[in-house]
Amino acid sequence: MKMIVIRASDVDGYSNNYPAGIIERLISLSNTIFQIDDSKSKNASGDVVKYSSPAEWKRRLALRNGRGLIVACMEPEHETQSSCSTGTAEEKSQIQEADDAGFGKPIGFLFAHPRSHSDEPLTNGALETMHIWLAGVLPEFRRQGLLEQMVVKLMEEMMGIEENLTVCTVPARFPAMWGWLKGRGWAVEKEIAPGKFLLSYQAQAPTKSG
Repeated sequence: MKMIVIRASDVDGYSNNYPAGIIERLISLSNTIFQIDDSKSKNASGDVVKYSSPAEWKRRLALRNGRGLIVACMEPEHETQSSCSTGTAEEKSQIQEADDAGFGKPIGFLFAHPRSHSDEPLTNGALETMHIWLAGVLPEFRRQGLLEQMVVKLMEEMMGIEENLTVCTVPARFPAMWGWLKGRGWAVEKEIAPGKFLLSYQAQAPTKSG
């Protein structure tokens, strides 16, 4: 298992830290997790969604002078070969290209960017947070602690920059995520739309061993 961190300066080329085309691969992963049609960028109701737009992903990464970031969890292709056997030739080629470069297949991700709360501070008075816009793990890799590992990695990256995390979720649609957040100390800040809630969490410095 490999965790990679992608920033705005990384998305248009190739570096030693991430595979080329990673944004497009992660959008495809996101579409699979949230059941959004890849080719039409629409959800099950037929509504066009912003979550499939490379331009929107890059815009959010660039917020506040490029302080947005994505934590991606990569699994070596040979360990996920059976789950990839039904993919298209293009998908298999992309997976193989990534694996050849030593990265593997993205199986989970967390996308966070700075968010202002100057109009209504959090209950602890915070005016700025690192906001988790999107996050998910493929069904076959859930309940292995991957989301928690990605949140920990995010907190490592944001130490000294932001002290608070926020996320929005809809409990009726994502009951498992709601339970995960509440079970780990995330506090409900407010209902920002009918059935949609903003939650916050105070980031903690990772515990150092030794």
